[in-house]
Amino acid sequence: MFQTSTAAWRSHLTDDVDGFEDLPRAIAPYDKDPIKAAQHCFDRDTGKPVPASLLKTYAQALAQYHLHPESKFQNADWTDRGETKRWHVRAEFIEYIGKEANRWEEQLFVGADPEAQVYYSVEPSDTESVIQMIETAVKTYSVETLGRIAHVSRQSVHALLNRETSGARTLMRLARGVPIAERQHRERIEHETAVLEAVSARCAIEGTRPFARRAGIDHSNLLAVLDGRRAVSAAMLAKLEAACDGGPAAATESGT
Repeated sequence: MFQTSTAAWRSHLTDDVDGFEDLPRAIAPYDKDPIKAAQHCFDRDTGKPVPASLLKTYAQALAQYHLHPESKFQNADWTDRGETKRWHVRAEFIEYIGKEANRWEEQLFVGADPEAQVYYSVEPSDTESVIQMIETAVKTYSVETLGRIAHVSRQSVHALLNRETSGARTLMRLARGVPIAERQHRERIEHETAVLEAVSARCAIEGTRPFARRAGIDHSNLLAVLDGRRAVSAAMLAKLEAACDGGPAAATESGT
């Protein structure tokens, strides 16, 4: 099993491909020589070859490991300081499980496989509350977003919300997709905030009009975004980030 480089893969992404979930599941026939093995690497889901340039060495994979956040604690990201505190866990619902344990041992060797999940539904008294949780998520993040994350079709999402079906697989996939949608939304907001702070710092140095001209953005639209009167689109955000000479970090450093 090989590990792919997220940064290298993103440089190959097209507009209709969305981030980490589309990393290839890299695997190759065993060979004592890792260089030869890498030459025969392929995506186990699609069968397409995976270029060696997209693979990490063990050294590359482990180099930044000490910067990984500790997910079991609050205030435990690599930039945080002070006392860490345990998260308060609140059970949203009770899900039945079986002795198969979702074939964890098999997935350990061949990689995570959503189709290997065994769904036994939830406690009957919790079903309606789970559907309401999914309804709230759909209103916040859209049917398309939650369906993409949960690998559930638009039609199946609507059927569940209209109480036309109560399939355990659809219900549990969507329920498990809700916290992922929340995390992705939070990360997107944090990223937008960081970029806009960098843009403000850059505008303070060179002026708003010159920066807008260099970024290829209408000056009045930029002012509306910086003033909070207009939401920033994905296309504008990309232009703003590119105009900050390498991203928000570089722009912030230049402004100090």
